[in-house]
Amino acid sequence: MSIILSCSTMLTCLPHSCPAVVDNLPKVSEEKYAKLEGYVKKVYSQIGSINSEGGFYMPVDEETKVTKGYAFVEFSNPQASLESPSTKA
Repeated sequence: MSIILSCSTMLTCLPHSCPAVVDNLPKVSEEKYAKLEGYVKKVYSQIGSINSEGGFYMPVDEETKVTKGYAFVEFSNPQASLESPSTKA
């Protein structure tokens, strides 16, 4: 699995934060949500500080209860969203 970080130009960077899109995540059920969330946060916290309140969002399909394969990460430092982790699992 490779994870791609791309700063979203459609989302506005505030002076104290900058949202980024994490793409190519596996689609997992509710039972594995917490594990995937922890993994993504661990990888991206190595780039910069993730906002503690609302700094991570991984959407779930309401019908199937499976994640949609992407997430949003909001860093405290806007520059961090432009750096890409070199992770392959």
